[in-house]
Amino acid sequence: MTAIYQYSIIRFLPFADLGEFANIGIVALDSQNKILQFKLARSKFRRLREFFGEDAYRAYGAAIEHLRLELASLTSGDRFWATWEPERAFSHLTRRHESSIIFSDVRTLLSKDQIADVVDTLFTRLIERQRQEGHDLDLIKDIRHELVSNGIRGFRAIRVTDDVVPVTFPLAHRNGTLNAIQPMVFTQKTPLAVFDHGAMWKRRLAYLLSQKKIEDRSVLLAIDPPLADASSSILSAYAEAMNEFSSLPFETVTAEVCGRINHRIIEFAEAAVPPRYSFLN
Repeated sequence: MTAIYQYSIIRFLPFADLGEFANIGIVALDSQNKILQFKLARSKFRRLREFFGEDAYRAYGAAIEHLRLELASLTSGDRFWATWEPERAFSHLTRRHESSIIFSDVRTLLSKDQIADVVDTLFTRLIERQRQEGHDLDLIKDIRHELVSNGIRGFRAIRVTDDVVPVTFPLAHRNGTLNAIQPMVFTQKTPLAVFDHGAMWKRRLAYLLSQKKIEDRSVLLAIDPPLADASSSILSAYAEAMNEFSSLPFETVTAEVCGRINHRIIEFAEAAVPPRYSFLN
C-alpha cells in the first residue's frame, strides 16, 4: 500500500551571511500512522572542515549532538514533547528558525516502503553522497594535520615487509624500532562488515607480533566508532571487535574527542620522535 510521507532536509548553516550550507540529516513524518523518524550525519563529518574551516567544524560537532538528543526526545515523546502530536511536532520543528541548524521546505513523497526505509533511502541519496568514500583516508589526513600542527614531523606511510602478511601503516615512524598510529574507521553498513574489519586487523597485528615485525606497545589504534544511534547489531559487532583488540598489547583510543584529534595520539607520536637538540658554539 502506497503511503504519503512528508520530509525535510536538515542543514548546517555556519555563516548566515554567506548562505552556504551542508545537508546533515533527514526528518520525516508518516501522518497516517503518526510516526516521526530521523537520521543524522556523524558528529565527525570531516568534509565540513574542508568546506567551512576549523571553527565551524567544532561548532557543528556540538550542534548536531544537541540536535540528536532533541530529536530522540521528540520521536520518543519525552520531556517537552510528551503532549505533542507528531504532526504538530513536525510542523514546529521544520518552521523557519534563526539558527545554524535549518530545515528545508517540507517535501512530499509517495512510497510503498516503511518510514524507516524511506528515511534511509533519502539519507543515502542526499547526505551520504556528500561524503568521501575513503573514511579511513579522511581520518589519516586529520591526524597527520594535527601532528604537523604540533610540530611533529617524520610520520609517513611505512610498509612492514613479510612474505605472508605485508602491512603498510599510513602513519609510522622508524627510529630503530617502528612506532605506528593505525586509524580504524567503523562506518561499515552491516554488522558482519564491522566484525570482519576488526577481525582482519586483529589477525594482521597478531601475526606481525608473532613474527617479531612489530613490538608490544609499538602501535596505537585510533578508533572512529559507529554512531551512538547505530543499530544494536552494529554496536554489538563493534563491541566484539573492541574486545578482540583488548587481547593485543596495543593501546586503543577514540580518534576524536569533542571534534578534535585525541591528545593521546599526539603524546604517542611525541614519544616516538626523538627530540632535536641544537648546540651553540
